[in-house]
Amino acid sequence: MNVQTIILTAVLLVYSCNAPTKAVIDQNMALQKQDFSIISATQTQWSGGREGVKGSHYKIRLKNEQGNSFLFKSLVINTVRTAVVTKTEGKFVELTASVTDPRNEPLFDVSTGQEVPAKTSSVKASKYWLEYTIGGSKIIKKLIIPKFTVSENQEFYP
Repeated sequence: MNVQTIILTAVLLVYSCNAPTKAVIDQNMALQKQDFSIISATQTQWSGGREGVKGSHYKIRLKNEQGNSFLFKSLVINTVRTAVVTKTEGKFVELTASVTDPRNEPLFDVSTGQEVPAKTSSVKASKYWLEYTIGGSKIIKKLIIPKFTVSENQEFYP
């Protein structure tokens, strides 16, 4: 081997093992930026319509940080998925969802007339997130909602 080949090989080895350039670092940081920021998240308890019927109405306001097209699939409360209605104004997105609580009062079996105890759930919702896709992708992303601000209860569902 001649000296020029050894020097050229050493130079290529040094450049190929070099630390990433600023452009590569900036590109990776851009990929890690959040798609949306949460402006507000409120929960309103409602009851009415029929005796014993109640539930929660959720309203979430977001800012589309990247300006990408998106599609919100659902709001997940613990493990229960519910549909969301999306309203967009520029970079701002408002999502609403409504969930009816399971009835906690006893039901009656029509054939026997016997009371059937209602299934009660003592688990309070503690994990909330939105599922969405960006730009027609099939990859579903999560936006975790740390907490909801509970607003004044409503007697009637609007």
